[in-house]
Amino acid sequence: MLSMLIAYDSTGNVVATQDHMVSRDESGEVTGLIDFAAHEVAGGKLRDIWFVEKTGDGLAGLPLAYQCSGGPDVGHPDQANILDDCPGGEWRQPALGSGTWPEWIGGRAHDFRVELDGKRIKALVHKVSGHRRERAGIEAAIEATPRNEKGERDIRHVVGGPSRPLVLDAEGRTVGRSKDGGSPKHLPLVGVR
Repeated sequence: MLSMLIAYDSTGNVVATQDHMVSRDESGEVTGLIDFAAHEVAGGKLRDIWFVEKTGDGLAGLPLAYQCSGGPDVGHPDQANILDDCPGGEWRQPALGSGTWPEWIGGRAHDFRVELDGKRIKALVHKVSGHRRERAGIEAAIEATPRNEKGERDIRHVVGGPSRPLVLDAEGRTVGRSKDGGSPKHLPLVGVR
């Protein structure tokens, strides 16, 4: 099942999110969507997806909430001279770990901290209200969704989707789902391993 990817720091605060990622062949053609959850279940390291290195041409990979240790948080750098833009310090990735989440809540994920069950995220806890979004409850709601004649479940009302996150109130509770934002359609899932 497709899922959102969340990176978190040593205190459990969400530091970055990724709604979806496409896989490409040698010629650059899109071959499908990467299934983060399948990668996690297969024992793959999700922090590998966030890996970023400085190259002569700039950054390779996804910039994961880089912060300058010698100054204020300057967000996601994209300049080729990234190391020169951190006076008095060095760039660091604050992420301690990464895991999948069965809902898409977009940037609102930064309002939460993760609670782990081993290495897997079991709940998102709202930093202000304390409201808990429990994985077990979401998975139960997915299982309770009826199947159509082809045996498929339409779970968009439960989990939202890439480019159409669930809409949350100020306390982190679901109040709706945003309109489709043009996410990739009809692409096969591609496992990462």
